[in-house]
Amino acid sequence: MLNDQKHGEWRYYLKNGNLKAAGKYDAGVMVGSWQWFRENGQPLTNGAFIDGKKTGLWKRYHPNGKLYDEGAYEADKKVGEWKVFDTTGKLSKKTHHKGS
Repeated sequence: MLNDQKHGEWRYYLKNGNLKAAGKYDAGVMVGSWQWFRENGQPLTNGAFIDGKKTGLWKRYHPNGKLYDEGAYEADKKVGEWKVFDTTGKLSKKTHHKGS
């Protein structure tokens, strides 16, 4: 910790000992790439932050590990095309977001 604020690489663990989340903080603010995981170790979400705001490509996953959705953020706002997939990995929907 830096001046009582989270700083550097951080890892959080579930009660079962598996990794829950991993990423970086800078003076208490989430920065860079982050990953979250389910209890069974499968991915839940991954994406990046700039100054604590979601930015760039983000992905979320179904419990079976298949991609649920993906799209981009700019300063915490969804932008551009977002795709949603069913549990088999088949594209089921597309949406468009203007952002700010």
